[in-house]
Amino acid sequence: MPQERYPHNKPWHQHLTVDLLLRVANNTVLHPFVAWMIPLCLRARAVAYETASFRISVAYAALLTILYVLSILNERIAYGRPRTVDLSEEVIVITGGASGLGLLIAEVYGMRGASVAVLDIRELENEEARGVAFYKCDVGDRVQVAAVAKQIEQDVGLLFSASDCPHMLMRPVHEAWYTHHPHQQCRCREWKAPSFPHCPGS
Repeated sequence: MPQERYPHNKPWHQHLTVDLLLRVANNTVLHPFVAWMIPLCLRARAVAYETASFRISVAYAALLTILYVLSILNERIAYGRPRTVDLSEEVIVITGGASGLGLLIAEVYGMRGASVAVLDIRELENEEARGVAFYKCDVGDRVQVAAVAKQIEQDVGLLFSASDCPHMLMRPVHEAWYTHHPHQQCRCREWKAPSFPHCPGS
């Protein structure tokens, strides 16, 4: 009998993780908007500006605001300004796209004018898919990925985006790609291991 994917007999505290606690904190006590509510509430109670509680709350809110702005600047410096996406100039790689949802995504991007490369260990289910090039490759094999990356560049151009439809660990793809292109800069924010947001549920 198959086991339940999400067993309900776990104690409640086993669902608590550091990531969950940080996510909650970042959206509550560590968020500038929430922090600024404290001095506003103090002023609503007619607390004087010179009191220690008001000054500490303002300093705390100001600190969080500065950190928030710096995080935005850091993201902009790391990824650059958002670029205008023209699908006719895009090269998109989809792993596990020989059939099912992956093939559907490949066909949709192909019909919208993008150059699509499908990587899979199985043969392409629909060989007449428009704008879709198929490459037989095991994404868990770095050597195969490096060879396919070079072939894709020769056939359709430099890779701009990737989609991980079978939920595989894509780190070998990235390592092999950047070994082959050590000086190539990331052209889009989606190119981050281990998952990609192009595929629903990734």
